[in-house]
Amino acid sequence: MALHAFLVDQLGKDQVSPPLGGGNLNDALLQWSGIKAISGHFAARQGDVLPKARFCLTALRSPIERLLSEFNYNRHDLDDLLLDAKRFVLDVDTYIEQITRESPENVLVQLLMLYPLGTDCQNRLTLDEKLTAATRVLDQFDLVGVQEELDDVACMLAVSMGWPIIPLNRLNVSSRSTALNALSSQQMRALSKLLEPEIELYNHALKRFRSDRRRFIGNRGCEGPSKIHSPPDEAISNGIAIPAPKNFGSMRCEISSVSVAGKITGFQQVMAGELMDITIQFVAHEPVEQLNVGIAIRDEHGLLMFGTSSLLQGELFVLSAGRYAVTFTLLNRLGPGRYVVDAALMRTASHYDDCYHWRDRASQFIVDTYATQQYEGRVLMDVDVYFDGLSAGTTWTRIPVPEGNASVRAFGRLNEPLKEFSSSIESMAQVDVLPSGVDVLLQMKLRNRSNETWPWNGRNPVHLSYQWRLDDGTVVIEDGLRTYLGEDVPPGTSLILPLLVRTPRQTGRFVLLVSLVQEQVAWFFNQDSDSGCYLSVAID
Repeated sequence: MALHAFLVDQLGKDQVSPPLGGGNLNDALLQWSGIKAISGHFAARQGDVLPKARFCLTALRSPIERLLSEFNYNRHDLDDLLLDAKRFVLDVDTYIEQITRESPENVLVQLLMLYPLGTDCQNRLTLDEKLTAATRVLDQFDLVGVQEELDDVACMLAVSMGWPIIPLNRLNVSSRSTALNALSSQQMRALSKLLEPEIELYNHALKRFRSDRRRFIGNRGCEGPSKIHSPPDEAISNGIAIPAPKNFGSMRCEISSVSVAGKITGFQQVMAGELMDITIQFVAHEPVEQLNVGIAIRDEHGLLMFGTSSLLQGELFVLSAGRYAVTFTLLNRLGPGRYVVDAALMRTASHYDDCYHWRDRASQFIVDTYATQQYEGRVLMDVDVYFDGLSAGTTWTRIPVPEGNASVRAFGRLNEPLKEFSSSIESMAQVDVLPSGVDVLLQMKLRNRSNETWPWNGRNPVHLSYQWRLDDGTVVIEDGLRTYLGEDVPPGTSLILPLLVRTPRQTGRFVLLVSLVQEQVAWFFNQDSDSGCYLSVAID
């Protein structure tokens, strides 16, 4: 908070981000790309890097003092944040004992914040590996400070930037504190052991700070400004390197496709306020004892808009080898824009433990209109309005909203139901035996034998699809995958399409019934039995 106020004094409030707490570093760089200074506590993912176009400063605090300060600050100074309830009733000894027993690595806050910037490994690292990575990245900062020497840190920053030297004001100080000399020798030993890796990291930062300070004194500040940031001309640069999409994992489970569809608008298009499906199709190459499926939605700049997983929704899966599909159905509250979807197949909540497959930008979709017109902006919120009089004698009455406040909108192409369902479908490949549980492409020749044009898009389009049946007529798969015609098909014309077919998982003799279907209207073969193509197939 003191450094943030110092930056505001030097640059002005409109050129410094708010004091950010806990957000992802790359998201902060994207969101605040147009201002000179971005300040706060940041989380990073393994593989993230410091922005080369900015002057990068970090300041560490003595780990024991930091832990005690956090303990007292959370216990006595915060009354409006959700915290672990046990923190309010524990004394220092019990607090140390509980952390040591339950989550010793979680108190290494500074190490955990720094180490992801020092490694591009996508597996969970040992504590020693994290310490090595955190130490490595410290040496990549333009300036490393320590909180106990914050006045000198501010002075060194001002010299580096060519700013005037002004006093640094201490802010955000705990109302109560525990002095180190008030700790017993037993408490100091316990804390030193608990915080040993972070103490080693802090000592490295202290050594770097003292070396830099001697250099500043020796140069007497004559080095001049260093890497003063100017907002980029193009939003795509944003002061950070845009990494190539990640695609990695053990491939025990392998993502084959990710699709997005609005319940009303269809493939890769969603309205604000419309229900949407995000479907991940994947292959399990071997039995998997535990599976967590995750998604993330990012905007056109890469800023994370929403992320969740089946685990967070209370679902984990055990599965045998085979092909699967997982669908997340959610209400789209995003406003107009272009979005991409990342997908991940993991064993636990973190892909660092055991990632089967991670794919960045696996799909995309556009939000180009509103299903509801009760708001403006990028995010749809649930709103209710309450009105009340606050002074004596006030009266009020609700009056109706004038007609025309909301426009009446229509979809661009509303196809009427067909009156004729006459077609011919021929298989251009001999289909005798197919493997079970796979996707195959079958070349089919279609001819429009009716007097009406088949619409390929808009509302109620015509698609090519199929059903799987047993020899006795029992339907096994009633609603097959859809294949788009790609263009309107006038009367008397023909076309050849690659029909995408997913075979049943069970083996045996089946009938593949190929037919056109006008969505929300009818299957062609139900209206004209000669319009379907019947193929006898053995599934092995």
